[in-house]
Amino acid sequence: MEEVLEEIIPSEQEKRELEQTTEFVKNRVNEIAKDYEISVEPRLVGSSSRGTWISGDRDIDVFILLPKTLEEEEFRQKGLKIAREVAQEADTYQEDYAEHPYITARFGSFLVDLVPAYDVEDASEVTSAVDRTPLHDRYVSKRLDDELKKCIRLLKKFMKSNNVYGAELKVKGFSGYLTELLVLEYGKKGQSGIESFKDVLRASGNWKKGQVIDLEDHGVKQKFDAPLIVIDPIDPNRNVAAALEMEQWAKFIGASMAYLENSKKSFFVENREKEYSSEELVKTIEERKTRLIGLEFNLPDLVDDTLYPQLYKTENWLKKLLRQEEFDLIRSGVYRDNEKALVLFEVWNDLPRVEKHIGPPVTSKKHSKSFIEKYKNQEVFCGPYIEKDRWVVERKREYVHPENLIEQKTEDIKQSGIGKNLKRVDKKVLSGPSLLKEKYLSFIGDFLTKKAVWLD
Repeated sequence: MEEVLEEIIPSEQEKRELEQTTEFVKNRVNEIAKDYEISVEPRLVGSSSRGTWISGDRDIDVFILLPKTLEEEEFRQKGLKIAREVAQEADTYQEDYAEHPYITARFGSFLVDLVPAYDVEDASEVTSAVDRTPLHDRYVSKRLDDELKKCIRLLKKFMKSNNVYGAELKVKGFSGYLTELLVLEYGKKGQSGIESFKDVLRASGNWKKGQVIDLEDHGVKQKFDAPLIVIDPIDPNRNVAAALEMEQWAKFIGASMAYLENSKKSFFVENREKEYSSEELVKTIEERKTRLIGLEFNLPDLVDDTLYPQLYKTENWLKKLLRQEEFDLIRSGVYRDNEKALVLFEVWNDLPRVEKHIGPPVTSKKHSKSFIEKYKNQEVFCGPYIEKDRWVVERKREYVHPENLIEQKTEDIKQSGIGKNLKRVDKKVLSGPSLLKEKYLSFIGDFLTKKAVWLD
């Protein structure tokens, strides 16, 4: 554990570089605001402010705090004006949008988020999620000592290595703020960071679905449908763990229990990517005796938090269609690189051409007549006939191959359940050898050999 801490605590050089970049950005915010006679306070927030960032992290959050007296339109106009001018001096930058627009700019090796927000005193003045962030920063910072900061760093590294860290929609895991609140709940000031880390893991082993953590004893003000409920200390109407998906919650518990049984350094190793050849994957698919089908999209120009919900929407719509047509779906997944996005499905196999269709009870005269009229002159394999008390027909199945179903259903973009922006880009159904492109081998290999990462 000491060895892990040595690796994840930023070096003095890293700290100096972060401080220099932060000071440069904050000074430029002040100078530009002064030129335009705008009242503003640039404030560093997040893990770099609280001293809980991990060596190698290159993200800085600088909030441009504007007076609460500004109307929404004036707030946006002034905040973005300053952010854009600061970003002009960056190596590169792009404008993104959450509840409010903000700018992500690259200064050297650091990615700096320039986020306009209202300068608020408490949760009663909050108008958006970004307004809360400085309040979160203040709450956590004054409750930490050096050992708890070590504990937070260990916990973040542990979560990252087990693929459950990050509240973004790609991951649906534990946010940085949530991680820090867990340490405040279960860790102890004055105790070694390593022991507090173990205390957090031990506590997770006793969680039940719907576990409530309420550091300020606010009480649960409303019903939250979530595996973990962490009442926000500065806003009791909010669940800090709202973004946490059940599967990620369960993975963390599983990894925690496994680590406490066998405390190996491998639990803190990130990016355990394996290499696969197309020949290996062909053999694996043949052994599984299943079919893989992918829907490939040209990547639209979207941030991940906009792209991934659309990929998941597409995935869920096609899963529903496959099941409606009686294809036995094993699993599905999504993937993206810098050029393409892929929605992948594994089904047992193709279906037989014949489909047994159960009709109405014989005693239902009206529906029986309609059923007979519909099928008596149709080209069917067999029927109509009576089985037990119902009419039955064995008709030709419309879709035998899953790729034909996906191809046909995605042709009419007006009728399809594809994500909004994905409808407008080129797409292609892939199966067999066409699916095993070099760029997808790692993703498909991991998909076919899925295993809890800590068991490797």
